[in-house]
Amino acid sequence: MLFRSPVPPTNEQVAIAKFLTDKCSSIDDLVEEAKSSLADYKAWRDSIIHEAVTKGLNRSAKMKSSNIEWIGDIPSHWDCCKQKYVIQLINGRAYKDSEFEENGKYRILRVGNLFSNSKWYTSSLELEEDKYCQEGDLLYAWSMSYGPIIWSGEKVIYHYHIWKTKLQESIDTKFAYYYFVALSNNIRAEAHATTMGFVTMQSMNNSYIAYPGIDEQREIAAYLEKQCKRIEELIAEKQALIADLETYKKSLVYETVTGKRKVV
Repeated sequence: MLFRSPVPPTNEQVAIAKFLTDKCSSIDDLVEEAKSSLADYKAWRDSIIHEAVTKGLNRSAKMKSSNIEWIGDIPSHWDCCKQKYVIQLINGRAYKDSEFEENGKYRILRVGNLFSNSKWYTSSLELEEDKYCQEGDLLYAWSMSYGPIIWSGEKVIYHYHIWKTKLQESIDTKFAYYYFVALSNNIRAEAHATTMGFVTMQSMNNSYIAYPGIDEQREIAAYLEKQCKRIEELIAEKQALIADLETYKKSLVYETVTGKRKVV
């Protein structure tokens, strides 16, 4: 099969190539600028979270050393201990292929479902109660894409690569969520991200958490929710701009090389 493509005169080809080189270069510069801003916004968000869950909101508070490098100084009235003393991590269930069903009673929550994968497996197995998670449970994905999430949805079985948390009464769920965000960022920084595909329960249990009284924890969590929402809106705007610029570039190239847009 032969495909026919219109070819303009040489002088017009040169003009088109120069036009597209100049235009695409300008668009690429705008995309890179937007991506740089995107990275800055994410770093800003992470900095705000780290500062709030390790230093609190009162900048004039008397401080003391936590003796933990990534936490640094903490307010003198805060406690600091190994995570395992206030947060219990509960393993999910490792499934065999034969146990997956097409239309089971419960959906099986896997790491991919938390981040990007819309395909769900199901099962009708009746398990111990601690192998299910429900609305409001704080979870932690520890394999490949790792980090915390507060589950929002129906009762599901959570997979082996996810931990469910059980918090002592002294720890607020949302404060613990933001603590996990800060801890995960520190783990990535220490592992340079590219070499770290998972975290171990032992390392998590022996990580340290600094925390104030429950009321102050809730105040910190409310502050972070407000700040992070504002930053996420800025991030979404930049992501939309990048998508629009990339779409415009493709359209510009297509219209120009097919003669729909004249440059000479």
